[in-house]
Amino acid sequence: QEIVASGIQCTPLRDEIYCQIAKHLIDNPGQQSVAQAWKALGLCTLYFAPSTDLSNYIHVFIRDRAPSHLKELLTRNLYTREYDGPVRQPPTPDQISSVVHQFA
Repeated sequence: QEIVASGIQCTPLRDEIYCQIAKHLIDNPGQQSVAQAWKALGLCTLYFAPSTDLSNYIHVFIRDRAPSHLKELLTRNLYTREYDGPVRQPPTPDQISSVVHQFA
């Protein structure tokens, strides 16, 4: 929740958040840690997009590295946030709980 709230409220942090999650996913041997990172990336794509400078890289990262069952969902969410802009208010813990399962 804090990561998503920070990305919504502080535009300059958005790219850093996306980069840190991507870095965490590369060559990480911990399956549970990787699963949590995909959930974090999924939540980010639901609530805010990276800058236009980073956006193409994140699309390629998702296309090349996301589990097959997540690729379409993550890509669709990212395009939606790029087009519609970020969500205005951070989600509540209940809202996050209700959507995070789709990124498992």
